[in-house]
Amino acid sequence: YYQLVKKLMNDYQNEYEDVCQWIRTVLGKKQDWADMFIAVRIDGVPIKEYAQICGDSENNITQKLKRVEKKLQVFFQNRQI
Repeated sequence: YYQLVKKLMNDYQNEYEDVCQWIRTVLGKKQDWADMFIAVRIDGVPIKEYAQICGDSENNITQKLKRVEKKLQVFFQNRQI
């Protein structure tokens, strides 16, 4: 049982890192936006808390998240399989 749990946790960590790397690659020079998206949308940090950490407004964070989501969506839809 322990080995199975350990393997599942390892698989999850690898997938998490792959997804984060994909986001960072797509966003290119906007690594601060990648960090924000990962923190808020994947890691579950509340927007209000993230805004306080960054010294930014909640509205600005929300608008940036919308731009990131649109860029990721367009990139994902245009990828070749």
